[in-house]
Amino acid sequence: WFWSGGDQNAANSPPRRRVWVDDFVIRRHPVTNAQYLKFLDSLVAMGREKDALRYAPRERAGIAGLQEGALIFGYDGQNFSLKPDVDGDVWEPDVPVLMVDWYGACGFAAWEAERTGLPWTLPPELAWEKAARGVDGRCFPWGDHFDPSRACMRESHSGRLLPASVEAYPLDESPYGVRGMAGNSADWCADSRREGPA
Repeated sequence: WFWSGGDQNAANSPPRRRVWVDDFVIRRHPVTNAQYLKFLDSLVAMGREKDALRYAPRERAGIAGLQEGALIFGYDGQNFSLKPDVDGDVWEPDVPVLMVDWYGACGFAAWEAERTGLPWTLPPELAWEKAARGVDGRCFPWGDHFDPSRACMRESHSGRLLPASVEAYPLDESPYGVRGMAGNSADWCADSRREGPA
C-alpha cells in the first residue's frame, strides 16, 4: 500500500488515496545515452535498421505526427554516436537519453528483456509514483519541502538548463534508492494515470 496523488502543487494531481501496487523491480538510474546507443547499434546489427531509425532520439518536428525531426545522435549507416546538437551542446554518455518517444522506450525495454532474460517493461504509472515517493505520500523523493539544489531542474541553474549525469544529483533519491525522479529527465510509463485503483 502507498499514498498516491493529493499533491496540491502538482498539475492534474489525482485526489489523495491509498493504493495497492504489487511488488516490482525498477532501475536505480534512468537509461543513459550510452545504454541507448548500444540498443540502437544492436538493432542495426540484427538487420533492424528501420526500427533503429524509428526509435532514435529526434528533434521536435515542425508538424506533429506528420514530419520526423532531425536525428539527434549521429548515424553513419552502421553505428550511432553522440554528436553536438543544433545548439552545439554535446550529449554525454552518462546523461539520461532524451527526446525518445513512447515507442522507443518500449522498444528499449523489450530489447533489454530479450538481452537479459528478465521481464523488463516500462513501469505502470502507479509503480513509478511509488518508486519516486515511497509509501508516505511525500511530495518529492527526499520529503515534502521543495529544494532545487537536490535535483537537476530549471531552478537549480543560473544559466542555460542542460541535462546532467545520472550521478550528478545524489540527493534526488527516493526512499527506495531510485535516482533522478524529481528532475533531469521525464520518464515514460506503460500506462497513463488512472483515477481508480490499479
